[in-house]
Amino acid sequence: MVIQKAYEKKKKAMRRLQENNEITEAVAREQTVSYYHLIGKMMKRFMTMANGKRDPTPMQWIFQARSYGFKIRYTTTAEGCIQWIGDTILYQQIRFSMAEVRTMVHGLVREAREVLFRDLMLVDMDSQGQVDSTQVPGIDWDNMVDNPTENRVGWSFLDDERNRFAVDGKWWLYQRMFTEQRVRQRFTVESSEGERPVIRKEIAAQYRRHVEQFLVLLLLLFHLCGGQPGRAPEILGLRWKNSRQGGIRNVIIENGLVAFVTGYHKGYRSSGNIKIIHRYLPREIGELFVYFVWLIWPFHEDLQLESGGTRCNNPFLWGDSKKIEHRCWTGPRKHREAAENVAKDNNPNQGWTSERMRRALQDASMRLIGVKIHISCWRNSSIAISRRYCREAPFPGDDPTADGAAVAEPDEDDEHDLQAGHGTHVAGMIYARELMEDRDAVVGRRGKFRHVSEGWHRFLNFPSSHETTRPETKRKRQTIGDDMHDAQIARWKRLKAVDIHAELQNIVGEGATFREKQEEALRAIMANVSPVLVVMGTGAGKSLLFQLPARSQKSGTTVVVVPLKTLERDLHERCCRAGISSIMWDANQPDRMAQVIFVQPESAVGTRFNQYLNRLEGLGQIDRFVIDECHTVMQSRPDFRPKMREAGAVLKERGKQMIYLTATLSPGSEDEFFAIMQMPPVQAIRGPTTRPNIRYSVFEHEDGLDPIDAVRQMIRQKLMQYPAPAKMIIYSSSIDTIREMGEQLGYPMYYADVGSEKQKAYPQYVV
Repeated sequence: MVIQKAYEKKKKAMRRLQENNEITEAVAREQTVSYYHLIGKMMKRFMTMANGKRDPTPMQWIFQARSYGFKIRYTTTAEGCIQWIGDTILYQQIRFSMAEVRTMVHGLVREAREVLFRDLMLVDMDSQGQVDSTQVPGIDWDNMVDNPTENRVGWSFLDDERNRFAVDGKWWLYQRMFTEQRVRQRFTVESSEGERPVIRKEIAAQYRRHVEQFLVLLLLLFHLCGGQPGRAPEILGLRWKNSRQGGIRNVIIENGLVAFVTGYHKGYRSSGNIKIIHRYLPREIGELFVYFVWLIWPFHEDLQLESGGTRCNNPFLWGDSKKIEHRCWTGPRKHREAAENVAKDNNPNQGWTSERMRRALQDASMRLIGVKIHISCWRNSSIAISRRYCREAPFPGDDPTADGAAVAEPDEDDEHDLQAGHGTHVAGMIYARELMEDRDAVVGRRGKFRHVSEGWHRFLNFPSSHETTRPETKRKRQTIGDDMHDAQIARWKRLKAVDIHAELQNIVGEGATFREKQEEALRAIMANVSPVLVVMGTGAGKSLLFQLPARSQKSGTTVVVVPLKTLERDLHERCCRAGISSIMWDANQPDRMAQVIFVQPESAVGTRFNQYLNRLEGLGQIDRFVIDECHTVMQSRPDFRPKMREAGAVLKERGKQMIYLTATLSPGSEDEFFAIMQMPPVQAIRGPTTRPNIRYSVFEHEDGLDPIDAVRQMIRQKLMQYPAPAKMIIYSSSIDTIREMGEQLGYPMYYADVGSEKQKAYPQYVV
């Protein structure tokens, strides 16, 4: 409104000026007050809060009225909407019993199992809806773990090396397509011997419809069975693996249950608080989810790509990264009717919206219990059910009728935290947070949310919620440290089995072969030999020695210390082109993870980076440290890369594989290098370092001739010998000399103190 008003005032003033002075529109625009000043003046007058003796602004009145309205709203009880008659609940014209609630939920579970096992996994079910365990790989719930802090794009609990899955989910159905005749006949058209089978497009389309059908049922089960229900947009935005657009996934595995985490933003503008809420699914529904993302989703993606050429790699369970306007479904009637008219013209099931979720819930409840329950009805009813059946004594001290129970506040601070000088909430938010702790989670609140969800599971009569395990027979889990150690050992075993020739062709291209000492060095690195010193000429492929091991593994991290900013940028871009996730360390973004991390020596010895390394080491992700251009440790001085020596020593103390790469370390300098790095002498893997396209020569100039004048004469001669676009670079070991020559010759200069970090990454010409 203010912008529109400013526009109108500006136009009116311009017309008046043109009429009175007979000037052009461009001149009138220059002579009138600018839009910026007009908008600023009106904002100050109408849209800001008044201070001191200023008259109240309209916006101030609006805020005061709004605050008064909130005060009334949250101190005045709402009109009643729930009525109980025995165990039957009444909401408006809707009536259903608790038995019908359980019937509806278990009916949805039964339908989802039938679609998953019969139509998607293609296995037989008996009359009781059970599946022969020999047909389906099992899920080891007791030993399944997750790392909520892992933020690599595309990562999920399926990629956690500590989990031992019975089969490779990506190929399970594809292998059955070639080993089981009924599966092969269903999906493929018979082809001649030796030819690749062709996917039947109509069956691929039918399979896609079954996936959609299962996802609708899974959406309802998430909504109904996770505890107190969330809002539709929160659930529809769930991600099962990390995405580029949405960040870290919010469906995780925790202590044998599938949990989903949502952020409730209502009231954020007034309070500044976002409520992070955990909801846990019963084992029966968690099983459906795990089987789907483990065995079905990879096959479905490949099937649609093979049949229609469309890639559907989607980290979201429902929908995708495109923004959907939910407001049109829940706002005024005119918006709702307009949206419904659009839905009639298009596929009514296209797009995952609140309206689709509402229709699905109504259809399911009508189909299973003959009552049409909508989202608002379920939200109010579930709260009423929880109050009556699930809140006997959810937390210690909340039940005043218990014998000997002390009267305590639900959020009373723990005495251990009080003794440390802070409350329990502050302790959970700030102090002693574990490396595996989700960034937005507080351990105490998460435990309470789990308790609420498990109470809801018991009300719904899920068998898994009533299972109890005797303490003396329960298998003791390994600690996180043991899990991480086992995962690292397994990773090294897989690394030794990698076909390095095939991996080279995946990176470089078909027909690629190793050069000089690359294969010898790689075999030492893949065998976890440490330390490894490699001396190879410039351009001989030293970077492949850390790129290939990193690319051949899904997880694990290689830290590369690079002394030059331009080289760091170049290596990062080459990793990206090779399909290797890599980052350049930035202290302002300490949560990023990648297969290769490039860092400058000054950052490598800093507190922030070492805290980051502590986290990676605690997660068992550090595989190796690489010191590129390692000969620079011998050139390290107080005025030139003083932290280079310190970086090597600090990283070596972590006990990981150490790799040293250089093209400039003569055999006679090896002993000095070993002494500086405080490492035992090793046999260097040494290739030729001569460059046939480089020639060294010495020029003498006349006595008394200024060195800068001598350089100027030489440049003039070389420019005649090598005309444009040839370039020349002048090096000097002294910054003072560079400055003096650059100023006198008028050429760009490049040295440690010139330009910002970003400018150093993209230098122009150098003197």
